[in-house]
Amino acid sequence: PQVEVGLRTRGEQVEPDIYECVLTVTLTAKAGDKTLFLVEAAQAGVFTIRGVPPEHMQQVIAINCPTVLFPYVRETLADAITRAGFPPVHLAPINFDALYQQQLAQAQAPAAADLAVWNAWIARMQLGPTLDWEWAAGAAAPERWRPRSRRTASRS
Repeated sequence: PQVEVGLRTRGEQVEPDIYECVLTVTLTAKAGDKTLFLVEAAQAGVFTIRGVPPEHMQQVIAINCPTVLFPYVRETLADAITRAGFPPVHLAPINFDALYQQQLAQAQAPAAADLAVWNAWIARMQLGPTLDWEWAAGAAAPERWRPRSRRTASRS
């Protein structure tokens, strides 16, 4: 059978220096078009995290917390599948750091592609750059394009 693995993580601050992280893993086993089983387990953990700069907190919650939780959710899934009478499924260890880096790259790729389309449109219109655009993101500003600085428009 073909086994598909789905991962979701969620983390939130519940008190100062106290964070809850939930790792949800979904396993779907299929033989052709037929689903043999679908099992999902969520493992939560409460973590005390001190001394981490705020700009690195998301990374800690997205990498370190799921890394701690994964062995427990993996054992829960293996036990549930075996107790249901199916052959055991043993999940390989997951590199949450690599997954986090991949998600960051995917999140930044559309922004870069949008800027390239915008610059191509400006070039086609032969206006020259009138604004220098940057992608604004962070706690103080919503994610969006915003002008960085004004330049003189050059028309041909």
